[in-house]
Amino acid sequence: MPRKSFDTLADNIHDVMVETLPTIVDKHVKKQVMQQVPEQVRNQVPVYVTEGLILERQKAKEETERLIAKAILQERRNIQAQILTQIENAIANVIPSQVDASVRNYMSGHILHVHPAQSQTSSIPEQQYELYLAMKADPQLQQQNIAIWLALQITI
Repeated sequence: MPRKSFDTLADNIHDVMVETLPTIVDKHVKKQVMQQVPEQVRNQVPVYVTEGLILERQKAKEETERLIAKAILQERRNIQAQILTQIENAIANVIPSQVDASVRNYMSGHILHVHPAQSQTSSIPEQQYELYLAMKADPQLQQQNIAIWLALQITI
């Protein structure tokens, strides 16, 4: 029986200490600060803490601004890359078919008189260049076949 009452007493003392010890320590620390730290220093500490917080917020703000600017630049690069890819795809896939259609339309309405000047057949790039020179000299031909003219300008 005495053992049980000792355990109960120990538990009660533990509970009381848990509740009162933080208050006792706080009071002791406050008393020591009041005795050992001059009043001017006690008044300065909140000012230093406030200045420190302000500096920390400014650094965080600058870092945030830097990260936002970096993200905007990266998004701009991504958009430029997408536009470049779309243009390259259009040049590779869409424009040649439009040029072919324009050439066919033009050819169906015009009679070409071909007189070979040489016995050799010129290559496709040479033919394109010859067509380019012919169209360059004739602005009306450029207007009538704008798709071909644009494609030749891009190619040559």
